[in-house]
Amino acid sequence: MCHHAGMAATSTGARRGRPRDPEIEDRVYDAAAELYSKAGWSGFRIDAVARQCGVGKDAIYRRWPNRVALLAQVLTARSLYFEDIDTGDTRADLEAMADLYIAHLTGPYGNMLHQVLVDRLHHAEVREASDDYYRVLVQAGRRIGRRAVRRGDVPDSAAATLMIDLVIGGIQNHIVTTPRELRPRMRSRLPQFRTALVQAALAGVGARL
Repeated sequence: MCHHAGMAATSTGARRGRPRDPEIEDRVYDAAAELYSKAGWSGFRIDAVARQCGVGKDAIYRRWPNRVALLAQVLTARSLYFEDIDTGDTRADLEAMADLYIAHLTGPYGNMLHQVLVDRLHHAEVREASDDYYRVLVQAGRRIGRRAVRRGDVPDSAAATLMIDLVIGGIQNHIVTTPRELRPRMRSRLPQFRTALVQAALAGVGARL
């Protein structure tokens, strides 16, 4: 995850001092994700992140000018990559996308993503920080939908959009709204839920499969 090189002193008088910690990005990302999952946007402050990971605020500000930039980078660094899913089969594409999104929301950074979803409704800065993350997800879904239309599996682009929304929205609602005490049971049944959800989405848009 770390791609920053140490700063080299030059004969022209470049700033000297303690070299950058090559692992600071990972430490900051993990601390920021944990803090955000607990405190949300209102408690997501640079000084709080600095305390959480045990680094100075200046070290963070050298890399990220503000908390919007930091949150955006955390989402990029700690998110699963939604690659171009193309199995050649619409049902299999939907199942692969669903599996990836489920893994994302139930993984170690799932709580952060749940909080981001809530905060996007109320804070323009959170929408700014997370727009790129959600754009990648939306684009992956649209590509699946367009291929489904070209194959003749779904009637038109409107049906394709609805199909993707049903799958992504269904997963999100199911995972986010399940009470804590029911989560172990919910997790154990996610494979069956995914299969049923994809089937319901296909049937709901009149897919010809």
